[in-house]
Amino acid sequence: MRYQYRFYEENYLADLKIRDQLAEVRKDQMRLNFLYQLSNNWEIGNRLEFVQFLKSGESPQYGVLAYQDLQWTGTARRWKASGRLVYFNIDSYNARIYSFERDMLYSFSFPFFYNHGCRFYFNQRWNINSQWTLWTKYGYSQYFDVEHLGSGLDRIDKNHRSEIRLQLRFRW
Repeated sequence: MRYQYRFYEENYLADLKIRDQLAEVRKDQMRLNFLYQLSNNWEIGNRLEFVQFLKSGESPQYGVLAYQDLQWTGTARRWKASGRLVYFNIDSYNARIYSFERDMLYSFSFPFFYNHGCRFYFNQRWNINSQWTLWTKYGYSQYFDVEHLGSGLDRIDKNHRSEIRLQLRFRW
């Protein structure tokens, strides 16, 4: 379990036209994390996270994120697979929640979540032999309260997004 409290000051929104004062901001986060090794091959993990964002002059903003992890490792350690199912309901970008994701070799994934939706990802690593290793990752995000995702050239006129990654390594 982790509780985090942050208090700081920042400018008011430009719409409020308050220039000579700073807004007080308070952010409370509570995280419950559970990780359990079921056997030599199976591991499960759960997380439940809550956030409350309070800024003077604005209404409070809240968020909740919950996920379930499942990881399997083959008996010969040649194949490893993991997956995650995430549900999130977060009022705004200010109350966003970050969550680390397992990824491929030399890749780092630390997405943040806001709005209302769910995400699923599955990745695997297969040591084909002593020289070749293959990684794959598939991720799918579905949003329930938006009509499009992104902006500008990255805009998608749908409420879901998917990604596929593939990495092949040869060692000599």
